[in-house]
Amino acid sequence: RKQVEEKTSPKGNRRMEEAAVVRLRGNEKYKQGKWEEAKLLYQKSLAMLLAMQEETKKNEDMGKREEEEEEEEEARQSFSSEAQELILSCLQNLAAACLKTREFEEVLRFSSLALQRQPFLPKALYRRALALSELQRWDQCCDDLKELQRVSRVRDANVEKLLKQAEEKREKRIEEEDKKGEEEREEDEKGEEEREGKEEQEATSIFSWGK
Repeated sequence: RKQVEEKTSPKGNRRMEEAAVVRLRGNEKYKQGKWEEAKLLYQKSLAMLLAMQEETKKNEDMGKREEEEEEEEEARQSFSSEAQELILSCLQNLAAACLKTREFEEVLRFSSLALQRQPFLPKALYRRALALSELQRWDQCCDDLKELQRVSRVRDANVEKLLKQAEEKREKRIEEEDKKGEEEREEDEKGEEEREGKEEQEATSIFSWGK
């Protein structure tokens, strides 16, 4: 029986199960409000999965995949798909935990990594938008929220509220930048007028002295 299991089970399946268990332990810590501990467990699970992914890639590059039997290949593809799902879950779990600990740059990083692997993930877009709003990056925040509305096709009060706030903040920032620019232009014009007046006064003094 052991030989049959080894033949039909994907290589590294035990390690993937271990990684999944570690992630679930992270979920328990998250529910308990122990976000730092949850982050460590998510990071450990992610590291295990990424190491397995790298090993799989190396094996494929060495041509080992061609030597596998059809049943083993099907099992391996199933393993790869499940591993990718676990990696995505870890990345999104990390983003959620970092949002709780107010590490907004890390929220951006993990959410973006998740979206690189699978575009248009609603939770990843929303968490990244929340982090962008905290960092006052209103343009990017609006972009993510509009994309979220497009892909979800469901009206969400929280999303609409945050988008309205982000658009108002963006408009206020633009107005402030325009006002500041106008003040700087006025200051430059005033300075130029003062320089011209001073030069004219100096020229007049020279002519008066010459007389």
